[in-house]
Amino acid sequence: MKILHVVQCAGGVDRYLRMLLSNMDRERFRHILVCSSDYSPDDYLPLVDAFEQVDMLNALSPRADGKAVVAVRR
Repeated sequence: MKILHVVQCAGGVDRYLRMLLSNMDRERFRHILVCSSDYSPDDYLPLVDAFEQVDMLNALSPRADGKAVVAVRR
């Protein structure tokens, strides 16, 4: 089963995601992480099968949000 994780802000989400990924069965699940530049590839490459960084802003802007949605879909 493939699981796509899409995350933008670090902090508590970062800690929770690392804990989740390190405790899930890598034989049963493939993890794909799409994240903002707030996340370090060095922290996640050992935990996921694919790592992609996308420009995401922490703002309520239809234009910025639209760009992020298009990038995630690619």
